[in-house]
This record gives sequence, C-alpha cells and structure tokens, in this order.
Amino acid sequence: MKPIRMIINMQIKHFWFFEHAFWSLDFFIVFIFLAHILRQRKSPAATTAWFLFALIVPYAAIPLYFLFGNRKFLFTKAALFFGYNVIDLKLGDPIQMILTSSGCPPPCFNRELRLLKSGEEAFRELVFRIANAKKSIYLETYIFSGDEVGRMVLSELERSALRGVDVRLLIDAFGTYFPGGPSFKKFKIAGGRVEFFMPFLHRPFRGANNLRNHRKQLIVDGETVILGGMNIAKEYIGPKRNILRWIDLAIVIEGPIASQFGAIFLSDWAYATGELAEKSSILLSGDVDTSHHSQLVVSGPDVKTDPIYEMLLTGIFGARQRVWIATPYFVPDEALVKALELAVRRGVDVRVIIPRKSDQLLADLARSIYVQRIQDSGGHIFLFNKMLHAKTTLIDDNCAFVGSANMDGRSLFLNYELGVCLYSPQDIIEIKNWFQSVFEESAAGISPAGWFRKLAGDLVRMLEPLI
Repeated sequence: MKPIRMIINMQIKHFWFFEHAFWSLDFFIVFIFLAHILRQRKSPAATTAWFLFALIVPYAAIPLYFLFGNRKFLFTKAALFFGYNVIDLKLGDPIQMILTSSGCPPPCFNRELRLLKSGEEAFRELVFRIANAKKSIYLETYIFSGDEVGRMVLSELERSALRGVDVRLLIDAFGTYFPGGPSFKKFKIAGGRVEFFMPFLHRPFRGANNLRNHRKQLIVDGETVILGGMNIAKEYIGPKRNILRWIDLAIVIEGPIASQFGAIFLSDWAYATGELAEKSSILLSGDVDTSHHSQLVVSGPDVKTDPIYEMLLTGIFGARQRVWIATPYFVPDEALVKALELAVRRGVDVRVIIPRKSDQLLADLARSIYVQRIQDSGGHIFLFNKMLHAKTTLIDDNCAFVGSANMDGRSLFLNYELGVCLYSPQDIIEIKNWFQSVFEESAAGISPAGWFRKLAGDLVRMLEPLI
C-alpha cells in the first residue's frame, strides 16, 4: 500500500506543478495581449471592449483579435510620402498641414478637374479613358460585379491589354467574393493581370481579414485619375439612365496628382502580389493650370496615423461658416459627434445628408442616436429618398473632400481608403452646388426614434467597438 500511496502523492504534485505552470503561462499571454491592444491606438470604447472580452473569455478573444482586431500593419506604403517636412513647406491652411504631417503628399496644381455627378457620366468617362490609354491602366476597386456593366468594363480592359497596354486590376477579395462575380479568363489571356487583395486564406501575419481594401481609383498613363465612391457594378455606373441607380459622386483629375495615386496603387499591388514594390515618379509640380489646387488623402492599416479622420476633426473644429456632410452610413465616434455639436453652437451651418433607407440595416439602426444628437443641438438632418452612396464633406469655402470613406468607424479606422481634398474656389463651388441640388431633393428633419428603434440601435452600437 505504501508504494501505491507514494505514486499517488507524486502524481498529485506533478499535477499541481503543471496546473501552476499552465495558469502562469495563461496570465503571461493575456498580459502580453492586453499590452498589444494598448499599442494599437484604438478608441477608448474599442480598447475597453477587447479588455473585457480578453479577461472573460481569453481563449476566444485572443485568436479572434488576431483575426479581426489589429488595425495597423506598417510595412507597405508608410515610407512612400513620409519625410516631407510640413514646417519647411510653409503651408498655412490647418487641413493641409495636418494631412502633410500625417504622410500625405503636399497639395499640387493640376490641369483639369471635373465632377462626375451621375453613374452614366462616370461610366462614359471610365470607358473613354480606358479605350484611349497608351501605356498603363491601373484599376483598383472594392466591388467588380459580373453584371452587364462589369462585363462591358472588362471587355474594354481586354481590348486595351490586346493593344499592349499594361492593364492591372486589383480587387478586394471580400467585395467580389459572392457568387455572380466576373470571369477573368479572357482578360488574362489578353495579357491583363488581376489580383485579389487580402484573400480569406493567406499567410500568417499578412494582415487581418477584417481590414478590407475600400479604395476606388482608375489611373491611366500616370496622368489621369478617376476616384470617388463608385464601384464597378450597375448600382453605381452604367451606359444608360437607371431610376434604381444609386446617387454617387466621382471626380476626374489630370495632372501631377495622378502619379501620386499611381504610387498608392503600385504599393497596394506589391502587397497583394508579394512582388517588390515598383518605383513611381511622384510629381509635385509641372506645367499646369494653377486653378485646380488639390491634395491626395490616403489612410488605412498601411499608414501610421488616420489622415481622413484627422482631416475631418481639424476641419470641423476650425469651421466658421458651414460643415456639410454626405454619407450613406453615419456612425461617427464620440469626438466627431461632439465636434459637430460644438460647431452648431458656434453658429456653423451643420448639415448631414443620408439616405432615408440605406442598403445596410445595422448601419441605419446604429445611426439613430447620432443624427438625433445633431438635430437636437440645432444641426440639420436631410433624408434622401433613394440610396445615396456619395462620400463628400464641405468645410466653409476652404476645403471639399471627395473619396471612398464613409462616416463610420470601419472607413475611418479600419479600411484602406483614399480621396482628395479640393482647395480651389471654383472646385469648391462645384461641390457646393452639388450639395444644394441634393438638399432640394431631400426631406429636412427626422422624427424621434421610438423605443424599439432606440433599443435596437443601442444593441448594434455595443458590437461596434469590437470590429
């Protein structure tokens, strides 16, 4: 009996040792994990949510965090524009200074700048530029549909590739994941190249599946860029008028800024393909018309700060006349909402235009408290009767932003996004006129949300910090 008792005692001691080692390792992993969260520069709400999740269910929180929680991966284009010294540039405008100090290239003058106010106009411009390309066509988009519009654009790209033009197509893997996507077989045979950004199955530490490429741009010959909120699908663009088509806004620019957008594309292409990044001559000046002054704005996991978010905050806090915002999804963070409320109290004309009903039910539920706060403070909420997909902000008569970023946490802190700030008076007037035309077609004011909508909105917002 004595030897048996000794064996049992030894097993109990070994079990205690391994249990102690296990819990010590567990504590160490959670500690490292929490320290990593603090270094990610998340919002206080997101940081608190992940902290609680890790403390309560660490075995689920830690793997989920590394799948979806990281938001910065500084190994792609961080060095593209970093190095400009904003003090040496002597930029007087606060927005220009913030963007340049965040790593965006300084503003430059361009030959031509036009708004594309309809899907038909944008389609014609897109096809025309592709058909007349001489050297290169770089197209980056979130969605490339297999519908008739997608097939027409793809056919035009095929013809350009057959002419010997360097045609590259970069599509987000999630945006074109669903059934009904196009077949790129003929496009590849013609000599075109297509890559999918951030596939669901990828090498470890190549990025998080939660970080999607939402950038939308076409760069032709390094001289012309078309950008904005429009994807390649019939909901956005098309050769003929469609009453069901969404209201969106794009912009075409000819001049040095196109080469800067091209550098962004080549960096994204290198990341998606694993190839060495190609050098692109980034022009800052040239023989151009000085009437079109604009600045590229790029943000995302590959940029150290959050330039679009910082530009919005700077502009709203500095506004003296107006802040007009058009967005399909209005789910800002507390700082942006407070900045808008304070702007109203300073006498600034704050207007937010959103679709009466968007294509995202959760976003519509989550926005209710924010639009109510803006209206209660004295701001104006406008509801557009169709799906409004434009992402545009006008600050006084000094700056207008057009791009791919929605006014929500995903676009401002997670997605790869880009846009352009316009500083020339005639370009700002064009944006102002576009806003006025949309206001005229919208209903002013919202009715207070009922208890059920408030409850649903609160539940949706509870999940937002975890993404």
